[in-house]
Amino acid sequence: LALDFLDAFREMAEDGKSRLFSGSALELHIHCHCFAREKDHPELEINPRILAALGHVPSKIRYREVRDVAPKKNMYCVEFCLDLDANDEGAAAAAKRARVGPP
Repeated sequence: LALDFLDAFREMAEDGKSRLFSGSALELHIHCHCFAREKDHPELEINPRILAALGHVPSKIRYREVRDVAPKKNMYCVEFCLDLDANDEGAAAAAKRARVGPP
């Protein structure tokens, strides 16, 4: 996943809930690949891009160097988790389905 596509998770990151995975709590592991010029402190270049796409920079984030592509162009894998609670609407619908039975 590229950093530019993190906006797809913005609502989940802000609410801490997901309509996609309704009814169950989960920990969503996200891995993004990106490039940075700064080798000693890539987070100085990467974090503003995460902030722009996701709305915040996750607290437990890991920057792993993948390889040097060219001078001043280093590839990194940025890894973090989003902890998502069960969506109340989805949990209610799942409970109703369990009571009623299959269609």
